[in-house]
Amino acid sequence: MIDWASEIRSNKDEIAKIMTMESGKPLHESLGEIEYGCTYLDFYAGEALRPTSSGGGSIIPSGFSSKSDPLIARGKMLTFNEGVGVCGFITPWNFPFAMITRKVGPAIAAGCTVVIKPSELTFL
Repeated sequence: MIDWASEIRSNKDEIAKIMTMESGKPLHESLGEIEYGCTYLDFYAGEALRPTSSGGGSIIPSGFSSKSDPLIARGKMLTFNEGVGVCGFITPWNFPFAMITRKVGPAIAAGCTVVIKPSELTFL
């Protein structure tokens, strides 16, 4: 996702012009939306690397106590965070880029596959 955000930022002027022509929002708002949307990608790219996110798992004390001492956990549990499958998203027409990154970022960070459909109200 970091590469995706970097690629978007390097082409933000062209993407903002397309967004402005499609939705009619001012160019400075389109540029702002692109930067705003990229922050979601940056955030969730970091989340995927944290041990409590999809980039790994966690080792936690067992909920069962030791027979000799009820205050000591009887071992440890290892948890894995995995994607649950395919995510389908419908995005609104008025914030096309920011809403895609807001929805797709966490899904990809969790390891899910994503299918995106624009709203029927999206300009063509």
